[in-house]
Amino acid sequence: MTRFTKAVAEGRGKTQAYINSIGQGRVWTGEQALKIGLVDRLGNINDAITSAAKKAKIKTYNIVSYPEQKSFFNKVGSGLSAEVQTRMVKNELGENYRVYQQIKGITQMMRTPQARLPYDLVIK
Repeated sequence: MTRFTKAVAEGRGKTQAYINSIGQGRVWTGEQALKIGLVDRLGNINDAITSAAKKAKIKTYNIVSYPEQKSFFNKVGSGLSAEVQTRMVKNELGENYRVYQQIKGITQMMRTPQARLPYDLVIK
């Protein structure tokens, strides 16, 4: 926790003692955070993107939401094709379909990214 409060203090131009005094797991509204110096200004996601682009000196950029939203027809179509595919695999594998599902689940778990924090950053 010391490393975190030190980084916040340096980034905000405050003392670590001050950051500790306002921290301690508290949650602040945007207006409160502005008053106590935890943020520079208030805004929405578009304001944040514009500000980041200015800081990076980027004049033209595209915003893409992930996962990309599919249209209603794409959702219905992909749902139907997935259902057809599932039925075909079930018919092909018969009783072995359960084993196939277990292997597929394990494979997907292995692809899931994991993040680990240094011990002193973990909230106790």
